[in-house]
Amino acid sequence: MSTFPKDIIRLVWEFAYMKAFMSEPLRDLAYIASVQRSVPPMIFEERLALNEEIGRQWLLSDETLYRSAFSLNPFIRGNPYLPTDMLAIQNLFNRNLEVLTGMISRHLVRHLRTYRGIIYRYVNKTLLTMSQWNALFLRFLRHPSVRNPENYMCLSPIERHFVQLWCAQLEDASTVDHP
Repeated sequence: MSTFPKDIIRLVWEFAYMKAFMSEPLRDLAYIASVQRSVPPMIFEERLALNEEIGRQWLLSDETLYRSAFSLNPFIRGNPYLPTDMLAIQNLFNRNLEVLTGMISRHLVRHLRTYRGIIYRYVNKTLLTMSQWNALFLRFLRHPSVRNPENYMCLSPIERHFVQLWCAQLEDASTVDHP
């Protein structure tokens, strides 16, 4: 009797997304909600590619349509949900985090007791996988001084606005609960 609701949920998911899923639908939904709460949206790619199998199913094997098929990133709050099993998650992050790392002042690097190259290494790992976000956050981004716009070197008003947006989004950031 206790598996009945899970079976109905799985059936609805399979009907809605035309696929039997490897992961539990509610666990996947909880994971996406955790990422939306924890990671600043400005470092995500706006759109993600569908994985090859799903893209071909949805687009009836039309290679041209498949290659141009990108979905809104469900990890960004406000975008529609799409199960992670359906996404090609190789390019989850954009290069904003790398740009921000280059804008960090020497004073902030000293305050964090590290070298700029170490920060770049953590950022480059994060740009590859979501699981590295927690390490980056715990090692560098949770410090209050990182959230202060005065600790970044800005050469123009646009850069200043970019850093202020980053610092505001970083206020709500935390570690991601893994599924």
